[in-house]
Amino acid sequence: MRALFRNARIIGRRFRLVHVDFAGKIIEVSTFRSRDGQNSFGTIDQDVLRRDFTINALYYSPEKEQIIDYVGGYHDVVEGRIRALVPLETTFDEDPVRMIRAAKYAAITHFELSSKLRSKIKKSADGLAGCSPSRMTEEVLKILASGNSAVIFEQAKQLGIFPYMLIEIGRRIERRRSLWSSMILSLSGIDGEICSQPEAIPRARLISALVEPFLSIEKSAVGDRSEFYKELFAQTKRLLHPITPPNNDVHEAIKVMMLKNGITPPPKPRRRRRRPQQETK
Repeated sequence: MRALFRNARIIGRRFRLVHVDFAGKIIEVSTFRSRDGQNSFGTIDQDVLRRDFTINALYYSPEKEQIIDYVGGYHDVVEGRIRALVPLETTFDEDPVRMIRAAKYAAITHFELSSKLRSKIKKSADGLAGCSPSRMTEEVLKILASGNSAVIFEQAKQLGIFPYMLIEIGRRIERRRSLWSSMILSLSGIDGEICSQPEAIPRARLISALVEPFLSIEKSAVGDRSEFYKELFAQTKRLLHPITPPNNDVHEAIKVMMLKNGITPPPKPRRRRRRPQQETK
């Protein structure tokens, strides 16, 4: 695959993927996989059995300009429904993140989740507690950058999985229900920006839109700007639990929020150069 694409690099440990730099965007390319193992190559009819939902198990042949459908996914698209491909008894045990994807697909496509699928997600929601912080971070950041974060989180709340995606924010909302409306309003604003401009919005802006409704940022309350900044950083990190975006993005998000509220962020502290140690005789 690397021989076919320039500017490509291989990533992944569990299963190797190829990232192709195409016109400034990263295209993730994979071979067909078998269900026999995590890193086993397979055929297209084996690969289809690994998919989570039928609408996500459609293939396209650019040479023949044909959709290839092994599982009735095209019919489900026409009917506007989301149907699990793996049996409901095991699908979320195999991969709890499939519950988040179900919420995303339902929110973006406006397709119907069957009553059995909805019920299974609600019963299995606590399975998301076992997801690694890195994987949950990836999923949440994708949602924030999608331009549909407000409707996706609304769907996630209805399915009972939102409190496991952003645990601390979920706790704050449970104690004060009005915070949910404030968060959705903030995210709707950033969603509108994403959909109205071609340039990607920095992650810092996305993070600030998510957490600002839960923070108290008032110009009149600011004393020592450096201490205020440190406190905002600590609060933001707690709010984002269990996701762990890069600290640099969190720092930039705090600057965005401070400037928005008419507060000049403190200057970045200079790093002290270490003096070379003198050799002792």
